[in-house]
Amino acid sequence: MTPFLKQAGQDSRLWLTAGLAVGLLFAGMAATSYQLLYRNGENEQRLQSLEGGLQDTERLLALLDERREGGGSLEAVLASLARLAAAEPPLAPAQRGLAAAVARLQGAPDTGMVDMAGLVLERTIRTEMRRLRAEERHQERVSLSLGLAGMGAGGSLLLAGLFSARWRERQQARGAQHKGAELRAICKATPAGLALLDGECRLREINPGFAALAGQPEARLVGRHLAEAMPLLGGLLLPMLRGALARGEGLPGQEVQVMAPGGRSQHYFIAAEPVLGGGAEARLSLVVMDISDKAAIESWRKELVAELNHRVKNTLSTVQSLAAQTMRGAGQDPNRFAADFSARLGALSRSHELLASVGWSKATLDGAIEAALAPWKAVWLATGQLVMHGPSGVVVRPAQAQAMVIAISELASNASRHGALAHDGRVTLTWRATPNGVIHFSWHEHGKLRLREAPAQRGFGLRFLERGLAHDLGQGARAELRFEQAGLQYDVSFRAGGVQPSTFTLQKGAA
Repeated sequence: MTPFLKQAGQDSRLWLTAGLAVGLLFAGMAATSYQLLYRNGENEQRLQSLEGGLQDTERLLALLDERREGGGSLEAVLASLARLAAAEPPLAPAQRGLAAAVARLQGAPDTGMVDMAGLVLERTIRTEMRRLRAEERHQERVSLSLGLAGMGAGGSLLLAGLFSARWRERQQARGAQHKGAELRAICKATPAGLALLDGECRLREINPGFAALAGQPEARLVGRHLAEAMPLLGGLLLPMLRGALARGEGLPGQEVQVMAPGGRSQHYFIAAEPVLGGGAEARLSLVVMDISDKAAIESWRKELVAELNHRVKNTLSTVQSLAAQTMRGAGQDPNRFAADFSARLGALSRSHELLASVGWSKATLDGAIEAALAPWKAVWLATGQLVMHGPSGVVVRPAQAQAMVIAISELASNASRHGALAHDGRVTLTWRATPNGVIHFSWHEHGKLRLREAPAQRGFGLRFLERGLAHDLGQGARAELRFEQAGLQYDVSFRAGGVQPSTFTLQKGAA
């Protein structure tokens, strides 16, 4: 049941109780008034008639005692007694006996029978009068009791109705206080800024969230103009809020932007609604939320998507270049192409895993070396074929890390198939960083097979080591590849964080 219908039902019961109480009060008063005014008056008339009957009987007996003729007077008295007996049936037997005794008295000197009949009639009249007075007293008691009971019941119902109405008012007041406390708790707990504005856009009530947005205590803000409390946002909102007040309409939720000192952009979500039923004074509720962080995240998301698109294009371009150059180096041998292309895709994949683990921000050179040598490192270190030495934590750019992973993978693959590690030799891998930020990397092979001269045909790996790596490491980078009798010698120097090329240049290495 809705609160409105529940309230209507309670009001109906209250009015029904009040009507019943008033009805009972009036019924009791009417019963008492009827007994006092009508029934008592009727009995009084009967008593007066009976009193007259007594007087007529005594007058009749007095006339007979004096032995007067007075026939006319006797007849008038007897007629009066007859009328009384007709009105009061209990008197009829005694009245008829008296009339008969008077009739037999004609010409007889003895009046004893008449006196006896007259005394009987008098007793009968007096008995009837006592009965009427007793009945009158009984009816008065009954009517008074009924009247008092009716008035008592009506008064009780009326008092019960009044107490019920008072109790309900108190319950409603407590309920309103509870709802108000709940609403105040919600307003205080909500992180959004809430404010109640008057017709002049002055702050009448605010919550802690609004005070936090304004950067001032609540006590200092109440009563101040919105433009004073929040100068940047207030100046933008005032025309919009005044228009909403003039129209008596709300302000739909929308995002607004203001420029803070220093050129920083602040984003807010605002909404307003008029307060209806609050009196003649116009009021407006205002909601303000600082969504600058959300806007920054959205901007970052767009940048991330754009960067992801750029990296996906570069990756696809790199894979395309790897496939094309590996195909060129493999000649017509599909097995060699599959092995070389799979190994190079694995190196590219490990470089992506490395960069993803650091959020595509700043990788380390030792991390790139670990990723590049992952397929061989454990065995070579265990057999002593690989010696590594260099500091940890040397930071390089993502593109530099990716290029180093591919280059070291090419060196390791070549050494395991054609170089020192294929002929029981060993590899010494060292790196260091100078105080001026230049990184020196060396890959030196020492094998039993003596190299006489550089290979006449250069495939993808050699071309990337000689030209592509230096380009991808940035401006000022140098890469030197030497084929000495002791084994292949490869030295690289570059500046960490140098100027990054626009794209990865494996394709250029194929030229």
